[in-house]
Amino acid sequence: METFAWIIGLFIAAWVSAMGVGLMLRTEGAKRWFGDMLEQNSVVMTLNGIAMLVIAAVLIVNSFFSSAIDSTVVKFAVIALIFAQLLTLFMMFRNDSPMPARVGPMVLTALSLTYLIIG
Repeated sequence: METFAWIIGLFIAAWVSAMGVGLMLRTEGAKRWFGDMLEQNSVVMTLNGIAMLVIAAVLIVNSFFSSAIDSTVVKFAVIALIFAQLLTLFMMFRNDSPMPARVGPMVLTALSLTYLIIG
């Protein structure tokens, strides 16, 4: 079970770090997703990107050096990610986004909940 949690943690970290880097670099995909679809301005996008990179860093460090970070910090980071994804889903439902666009946040939320439970 520990290996499964390790794999899920690294997958979440890779996904979230890609989102964070995209937000920080203002890629076209990030602008379409966070700017157009979720209606976030550039300041909120930057803060969101920083938060995503911090969460990814916590998960990566926890995966390789579990004694370096307290488990409470890891749980808080995962709960923050779940909250962010639920907020994203709420905004997507409010803006009547297409169902295929909602799948990513749903999958990331499910993976994060799984990691929180077994991790």
